[in-house]
Amino acid sequence: MLNKLKYKKEIDGLRCLAILSVILYHFKFNYSESTLFKGGYIGVDIFYVISGYLITSILLNNLERKKFSFVHFYERRIRRLLPALFIVIIALLPFAWSLLLPLELKKFFYSISFSSFFLSNFFFWSVGDVYGAQSSEYEPLLNTWSLAVEEQFYILYPILILSINNFLKKKFNLYLIIIFVLSLFFAYYFSQHHRSFNFYMIFGRIWELLAGALIAKNENYFRQFKTKKLSTLFSFVGLFFLFVSFYLFADNIKHPSLYTLLPIVGTCLLLVFLGSSIFFNKIFSSNIPVNIGLISYSLYLWHYPIYSFFLRFSNIENSNLNKIYILILTFILAISTYHLVEKPFRNRKFNFKLLIVPLLLIFTLLNVATFFVIKNNGYETRLQLTNFQKDFILSKKKEKEKIKISIKPDFKKKNLLVIGNSHALDFYEILKINNIITKKYNVNLFHIQIRCLKEAIIKEKNDCLRKLDFKSQNLFKNQLKNFYNSDIIVFKTRWNKQDIASLNELNNLKFFKNKEIIIVNSSPEFNFSKENQFKSEKRQNFLTQRLNDISTPINKFIISYNRLPTNLEKELLENYYYKNLKINSMNYINSTLKNKSNNLRIKYYDFFSKICKKKRCKVITQEKNLFSDNNGHITDYGKEFMANKINDFLR
Repeated sequence: MLNKLKYKKEIDGLRCLAILSVILYHFKFNYSESTLFKGGYIGVDIFYVISGYLITSILLNNLERKKFSFVHFYERRIRRLLPALFIVIIALLPFAWSLLLPLELKKFFYSISFSSFFLSNFFFWSVGDVYGAQSSEYEPLLNTWSLAVEEQFYILYPILILSINNFLKKKFNLYLIIIFVLSLFFAYYFSQHHRSFNFYMIFGRIWELLAGALIAKNENYFRQFKTKKLSTLFSFVGLFFLFVSFYLFADNIKHPSLYTLLPIVGTCLLLVFLGSSIFFNKIFSSNIPVNIGLISYSLYLWHYPIYSFFLRFSNIENSNLNKIYILILTFILAISTYHLVEKPFRNRKFNFKLLIVPLLLIFTLLNVATFFVIKNNGYETRLQLTNFQKDFILSKKKEKEKIKISIKPDFKKKNLLVIGNSHALDFYEILKINNIITKKYNVNLFHIQIRCLKEAIIKEKNDCLRKLDFKSQNLFKNQLKNFYNSDIIVFKTRWNKQDIASLNELNNLKFFKNKEIIIVNSSPEFNFSKENQFKSEKRQNFLTQRLNDISTPINKFIISYNRLPTNLEKELLENYYYKNLKINSMNYINSTLKNKSNNLRIKYYDFFSKICKKKRCKVITQEKNLFSDNNGHITDYGKEFMANKINDFLR
């Protein structure tokens, strides 16, 4: 019969190693231009194994003592997680309101809402955030994805354990191993084909939690191996596996996958043998590691949003020394949160009824606030802009009838299909509002990366899409029908070397026989330096200054002068845009496309020169922005302007 569970200091010491590895990874400390702990994200996987071990030990102990209660179990989880999480979120609100631009604020509140439901892993996967990428560093609550995975596991896990224990107790290990293997196979398969989905979702993580669960279930069996020498040896091997993972793993490795067995096995060895190794137990059970382990949850909650806001808004150098200062601040906040929030609310002497009411109130208020932030489009009123400035800078959509991608064809017309990414969508919409073209052709869109097109046509399945994004997959199938029925194929995309190289293969495919093919070259892209002649004066409102700092030259002009440029100023702006073209890459890509079209005997259309020529690039049309960003995307007003410029397209 199991005794009451004893507190094991070395486990908190192991938590210390896990949280420090995660923090060092996120803070990107470097030495001699090399990033330290580039595989530190493995710390999350260490936490999963520890959690699986502890929660299973608690469940089995309670079942053995006949003191198991679902209410008690979920009460413990609420006490453990929600108070500290809500305190951190509330603390971030004034900073988010003061520092985030409207669209950023909307996304932040979306993440708050999903985090409150422990669904933030779905949110960050759905919006396409790649963990470890530069863009993900600007998501203050990105770290909550791992909490969501853990809580999703805990929703069903007690039911699973109770069912196996009551009806299949003799085969307890077998059923856990079966689920373990299925989850590991899922992680292996999806790491090959859908890495982002695999990373964020619970299905490829269950095996990590069950690794700890199997240790908890078989703890009595492992006791026969816990001699001092073997414990020290296996503890050393476990630590070696972890530090090899910290060193060798990087953002580009497929994870979780079979590679992840290395740190998981290492963590399991430490859970089994660390407590029996005099040498290693003395290290991991010492005061500093144990105390850091105790505050590891608060450290995890605080470190990422603090560093995220620092990266985005701090003017100080992003040096190791300044990162240490941020780390000290993180520890101060974590220690305070642990002693003032975590510890008191986890104490069962604190009446749960007194806790649940304010938690429900905070939960409700956060989600109501999310509704209003989204409804009010991130509260653009926080920006000190006139109506003219808002209309020019923030309004990218022109009120018009929505263009439908799938339409019933007019069988008297030829079918024209535009193929490519978001640049193709722009060009498609330009064609759709050109009456000369639409009178003669049914115009449709095939939204796909050109480098993915060959396999997509052959397999009749687009592996470049998220396989579980059913809406996009169904749209792909409809667009594939348009491809087979097309008479004219127009390739227009944000061209790169892979796309250009794929044209050779596409030209040889039988699907393109008897179809006229047109290659449309690149849209203009720009690379403006931070310092330029159109920067505005410093403004009192921080948000307006931020908007100005990240704006294009024409928007800087509008913010500075609150009017349209004169003809002379417009000429200077157009010349400045031309000077800041990504001219080397633009010239290379467009000349390569032209040569490729000549070699393949394919028609070539110079879209680039319709915007940029004679050392000037058109930037304003109908007193509105032509470009919506610096990457060649065009506003709705710009599309109307360009529609009148391409009457020669099919001549």
